[in-house]
Amino acid sequence: MNTLKTTFLYFLALLITGFASTQAQEQAPETNSLKPGAWSLDFGIGSLFTLTSFQGTTLSAKYQTSTTNAWRAGITINGNTQSGASLQQPIPGDTISSTNSTNTSYASETVLLKVQYLWYTNSESIIHLYTGVGPVFGYGHSLNNQQSIFHSGSPTTNTWTNQFTNTSNNSWSAGASAVLGVEYFPVKVFSLHAEYNNNLTYQEQKTKSTTNSTSNYSGANINGSNSSGSTHGWTFTYGGIFFGLSVYL
Repeated sequence: MNTLKTTFLYFLALLITGFASTQAQEQAPETNSLKPGAWSLDFGIGSLFTLTSFQGTTLSAKYQTSTTNAWRAGITINGNTQSGASLQQPIPGDTISSTNSTNTSYASETVLLKVQYLWYTNSESIIHLYTGVGPVFGYGHSLNNQQSIFHSGSPTTNTWTNQFTNTSNNSWSAGASAVLGVEYFPVKVFSLHAEYNNNLTYQEQKTKSTTNSTSNYSGANINGSNSSGSTHGWTFTYGGIFFGLSVYL
């Protein structure tokens, strides 16, 4: 909290300095890079002024269509794969042995796309306000596979069960985002900005699970079951304050 407060106060001081500069003297025409055809890469400013992802997206870029309008888009693509195995064995010497082994694998992918159309005020100065709106899309998929083998043996019995479980999860979201911010150009080629973000999205998630089991208990047995479920609804998210850095190309 103290780090965020310090960052905010430092950023506010920069904005006040820039505003005072604009009041003290008339600005030259080339005080910023808000020109048609200009591109910029956008980064977030984290604690201790480290650069991070902007608005939660891995890559964010902006294209200036005029001195007062621009398109900004950010995309995030994540993937994850894991696998594991475990084995539980009896203590040597037990007359009743019980062995359990498990093999698991997991994979997931997520994609998030955010696009915003921006409007600027006072675009010929080094400091200006901007607003923006645009769509937000998200998709996620995960798959979890597990095999469990249970074995129990004694001098008179020997039973085992082999069970497979497959669980898949699919989700998607769509909605809109709104932004209100202020941008300051200490030099022409890069800017500092702070902005409020809000998102309104509709989300839906579907889950499906299948279990198949084979055992020799009381003769050969094959069992299976299927289950599925879904959730959906609207979510309004206050994104908080973002501090960012734009580098113009």
